[in-house]
Amino acid sequence: MNMNGKRKEPDSKGRPESQGGPQAPLVGNSGTGAQYGPGHPEASSQPSAGRRHTTRKWILIWAAFLVVLVAGDRVGALLLDAMVLRSEIRFSRLYRGGMNADILVLGDSRGAGSFLAPLIEKLTGLQCLNLSHNAMSTELMEALLNDYLEHNRPPRLLLMEATNLNSASRGPVQGLRMYLRYSKRLTDLAWTYDERNVIASKISALYTFNSDMLLRALYYRDKSDQAWVNAATIQPSLVQQAASGPLARLPVPIPENVRAMKRILETAREMNIAVRVVVAPYLPEHRAKLENLQQWIAGVELMVGDGAQVFDFSAAVPDSTGFADRVHVNAGGAATFTTALFNQGVLTPPPPAPPSGK
Repeated sequence: MNMNGKRKEPDSKGRPESQGGPQAPLVGNSGTGAQYGPGHPEASSQPSAGRRHTTRKWILIWAAFLVVLVAGDRVGALLLDAMVLRSEIRFSRLYRGGMNADILVLGDSRGAGSFLAPLIEKLTGLQCLNLSHNAMSTELMEALLNDYLEHNRPPRLLLMEATNLNSASRGPVQGLRMYLRYSKRLTDLAWTYDERNVIASKISALYTFNSDMLLRALYYRDKSDQAWVNAATIQPSLVQQAASGPLARLPVPIPENVRAMKRILETAREMNIAVRVVVAPYLPEHRAKLENLQQWIAGVELMVGDGAQVFDFSAAVPDSTGFADRVHVNAGGAATFTTALFNQGVLTPPPPAPPSGK
């Protein structure tokens, strides 16, 4: 009925007109059902076949992309892992196994650059492996030592540079992330000190290799890293700064490192490995400013007790030209220090213990 009270008449096809005017006509039939023109109540509830096809296509594209992404991540990680394990870098050699080192060296950067493994081998006629690395803590040293003993023959002599007792574990654990798959001990440390990156590595296998250690492993893929040494010589102006600077103190050893040192000594005792703890050289001008050096060394001696001998070689390199900076010797200083170790018998392992019962 219209506004004048009259009933609307049907249209020419027998359909009554709607109040808003003629209905939108049906348009076409694509075989999937009727499609309605704009404005029809059911037009928005029935997407076109083309729209459904486009949606399915994008779902398939994204699914394929994710499959390729995950597969590529895993395959890429496997390829990098194979390259790393074949490297001659010290940690790859450790986990590859089969090492027969007579002398094993552990320490942080002071140990890495001070104990010249090739010269030790030349002087002693014994095989030597230096496992020291930048910023390595005693806690991390313990994990690496136990992994070494698991994969390789026990050494006769263990040399440890003492000042890594002051090193924190977080940084070096991050650097060794790409070896976590080979070591539950390293993995446990990583969960303690680097949980976020461990989780990220679970999501992306390639992220495991996101560190400069990968570049080092590739650099040493076909050559030994045991001749690694500081090449620079400290500038005279820096020597003067050290000489005229204020007094300094060695920090108190980190408790976790002290406990790790005691466990290392216990493991060495059980496996009949001689242990010698060494304080590597300091720049003479810097050493003169370390007001608690002797007390610090005495504390280390008290801590290790009869489990190891402690040797103070902090003054073994008397010339500043033998240093790269205040706490690291260069190639010349490392040769002087290593020779001094040999001359004083520190590099000579004790004779093997007789078999039990004889």
